Formats: sequence, structure tokens, C-alpha cells
Amino acid sequence: MKVTKFEIQVGMTVNTGNYENIRRDITIEGYLEDGDEESQVVSDMQNDARFYLAMSLMPDARARINANRWRNLDSEERVRERLRNDEVFTHIEVLDTDAAEVLVQEFWQEYQTLEAERQAEAAKRAAEVEQMVAGQAAVETPDDDNSDIPY
Repeated sequence: MKVTKFEIQVGMTVNTGNYENIRRDITIEGYLEDGDEESQVVSDMQNDARFYLAMSLMPDARARINANRWRNLDSEERVRERLRNDEVFTHIEVLDTDAAEVLVQEFWQEYQTLEAERQAEAAKRAAEVEQMVAGQAAVETPDDDNSDIPY
């Protein structure tokens, strides 16, 4: 009797603290074709199952991690260090490093965008304060035409 069909089931429960858990399960089926080596097919399926399990945890990691609270990160490695503080991310990283790298890149981009917005807002506030100190009120008009504002 020759085995022609494989089914791999993997699951993971992540304790997120505060008496809360996240549970994900994945089932993958595969078929052995002529010329395929059983051990290689099973190994490939196990790798795929780990990848899909990691991907199924990514929405949970995105929902739990708030990059808006981060400050003064100067590299992707610093973002990775912050992400490693989250239990869900650490499980993703153990399951599949490529999936974890996707999250690192996403949060690095998000952090850079948020940081640029924060810096622009800080520069705007500094300009408003400077104008107030100089005796001019900072006024914004919808059309950026300030010609009718008395100084």
C-alpha cells in the first residue's frame, strides 16, 4: 500500500496576558505524485503550514501593536525590538521569519509616516508660537490668502 495523500494540522494558542488567549488552527492537504519523495513533500507541507499559521496571527499582531505610541526609533532593528515585546509577534517570528519581516517592514513604514506627521505638526506649532511672540496672531485661512487679515 502506497501513501498518496497527506494531511497536516497545526495549531497554536498564544497567551496574550490578562487571562486572554488567541487560538489559530491550520489544516493542509497534499498529494504525493509519481516521482515525489515522501519526506520532502511532508517537509514542504510543514513549512507551508507554519507560514499560514503565522499569517493567520498577523491581524492579531496588527491590532495589538500601536506604533503611534513609539518615539525616537532610528532603524528597522529598533522597530523589531519593540515588536518583540508583543507575544503574538514573537510567535509569528518563531513560526516564519519571512512573515515576521513583513510585519517589521509594515511597522517601520507606519512609524516613519507617523514620525514625519509629528515633526510637521511640531514645526507648525513652533511657527505659531513664534508668530505669537512676535506679536502676530497665527491665522489659517481655507484658501491660504491672508491679504485681507489686518496685522
